[in-house]
Amino acid sequence: MLAAAVRITEDLPGLEKTLRLFQGLSTIAVGLAQTAEEQAIRARAVSQFAVSRRFFRLLKWYPCWSKASAAWSARQVTIGEDGKTRDPMDANLDFWKWSILGMYFFVEMFTITNAMGVTDYPVLKTVQNEANKLWFYGLVASIILSLYQLFLSSTGNDTAAANEKTSNPRSNTPFTTSNKASALWEAIVIDACDLFLPGSSLGWLPVSTLVVGIAGTTSTTVAGKQIWLRLRREQ
Repeated sequence: MLAAAVRITEDLPGLEKTLRLFQGLSTIAVGLAQTAEEQAIRARAVSQFAVSRRFFRLLKWYPCWSKASAAWSARQVTIGEDGKTRDPMDANLDFWKWSILGMYFFVEMFTITNAMGVTDYPVLKTVQNEANKLWFYGLVASIILSLYQLFLSSTGNDTAAANEKTSNPRSNTPFTTSNKASALWEAIVIDACDLFLPGSSLGWLPVSTLVVGIAGTTSTTVAGKQIWLRLRREQ
C-alpha cells in the first residue's frame, strides 16, 4: 500500500491529483465547520493546497494549444489504413475545447502572485474572474465533445476513438467500443463535477461549499483511478 502511494506521488499528474484530493476533502471540512474559527482554519488549508497546485498548471496553456492545433489539422488528415477522415464536428469541438482551456490557463497564469498572497491587486481579481469564465466554457465544450463522441460510437462512426488509440500507442489496454464509451462517461462525470468549481465562484451555480467539496473530490477520485490504472500498466 505504501509502495503504491509512493508511486502515485512520484508521478507528476498523480501528485497533482493527490493535492487536489486533499483540497477537496478540506473544502468538505469547511462546509461542515460549526464555528467561524473552524471555518477559517480549514479554509486556510484549502488555499494552501490550491496554491501548491497552481504551479503544476502554470504553463499548461502550451500543451492545450498544441492539442488545439493538432485537432485543427486533424480535419484534413487521414486516420488508419481505411483512409477515413476525422469527423469535422468532432475535430471542431476538440479544437474549441483545448483552445478555451488553453486561454483559461494562460489568463490564470498572470494571477499567481495574488494567489500566493504576495500581491493583492484588484485588477488581478478581475482577471481571475475572467479566467474562471473561460474554465467554465472549456468544461462545457469538453462535455459536449464527449457526448458527441458517444453518439459517434453508437452509430459506428468511431474515428474519434481510432484517433484516441493512435495518439496513445503505448497503451496496453485492448481497444473496444465499450472501453471507449466507459472512458467517455468518466470524462463527462469529471467535467460535470468540475463545473461546480468555477460555477460556484462566479455565482452561476448557487451551491454550498459542502457541495463544491463533494463535487471536487468526486472528479478527483475518478481521474485518480485513471492515473492509477495507467501506472499499473506501466509497471
